[in-house]
Amino acid sequence: TMWSRICLVSFLLLSFCSWLKAEVKEETTRNQKLFSLFSIVTFPNDMCTGKDSGDMGTCFTTSECSSKGGKVDGNCAAGFGVCCTFTFSSCGSSVTQNTSYITNPSYPSAYTVTSTTSCTYSVTPLNSDICQLRLDLDTFNLASSTTDGSCTDTFAISVGDMDYPDLCGINSGQHMYLETDRATSSQTLTLTVAATTGSATFKIKISQIPCFANYKAPSGCLQYYTGRSGRVKSFNRSNGKMLYNLRYSACVRREPGTCGISWAVTSTTEYSPLDAFQLSATASAQTGSTAAATTAFISIPGSFGDTFSGTTLANTAAETTDGVIHASSLRYMLDVFSTNAAQTNTYGFDLTYNQNACTSSTNDHTALVA
Repeated sequence: TMWSRICLVSFLLLSFCSWLKAEVKEETTRNQKLFSLFSIVTFPNDMCTGKDSGDMGTCFTTSECSSKGGKVDGNCAAGFGVCCTFTFSSCGSSVTQNTSYITNPSYPSAYTVTSTTSCTYSVTPLNSDICQLRLDLDTFNLASSTTDGSCTDTFAISVGDMDYPDLCGINSGQHMYLETDRATSSQTLTLTVAATTGSATFKIKISQIPCFANYKAPSGCLQYYTGRSGRVKSFNRSNGKMLYNLRYSACVRREPGTCGISWAVTSTTEYSPLDAFQLSATASAQTGSTAAATTAFISIPGSFGDTFSGTTLANTAAETTDGVIHASSLRYMLDVFSTNAAQTNTYGFDLTYNQNACTSSTNDHTALVA
């Protein structure tokens, strides 16, 4: 009948509409899930630690890591990214990525040469917002004289407009901050291995530091330490001789609630029978202008003695027992000097610092604790 036909058509229309509504809902749900998935795989390019090498790298996608010339070393970003590490071991390499390593050819074996050879590495800042390069000397063994502290092999730095000391000797574990002056052109690091020694081993991590980063070192600080206590050693201290022609500042970040800093000779037998502090052959403390007249000395701004040398760290001349030097200053720092001459009786220093609470009586810089 006509009525039956009308009812059948109506039923079919209602069924179609219900099916269409369900399909639209399912498609919407599917799109939301896809959108959610794409949101998850968008991740920041944070630093990461390589699974196999233990080196620091940057979290990229697999394709990004490959296109940038990096090596995949484990996962990051909950498995959506890879830890991409960058290592350059060929002389003449150009470093263009943050958190990269330069090593000697054949590392970890020593780099052997039959004639004096220079290895130059160029480092290009990411952009004009990079103000510093931090070098971590993970492994650093370049030959130096064991009698006067002169360099046989040499690590020379040409970065920005500042002059940096040439380094040699054993300096594994040391670090340096270099001012780029916002340059975007390549900066140069040169390691020269002399034919007379024939071998060198180095692995140096290079980090680029933005101008407004809270971990940027104060301008003019070659080294920068953090924490309420820590240890500061002169370059090549482990090899037994102070290096030539040093002029630099080792700075310490002032921690909240502190109003002074104390310096003491590190208690260690590492240098036995020599003391951990020996900046001249004089078997007593040297301070002020007397210390400044030696071939090597340190200066502690805000302290009573100010300038120190000799075989004893104390702020009273003729002392033969190491003491604790207290300093009250807005900037916590240690200035290091050596002349461009033989450091025959100069072995360097190994000091431990402690930051003092503002309520501490040791913030009186005239105090001396024997």
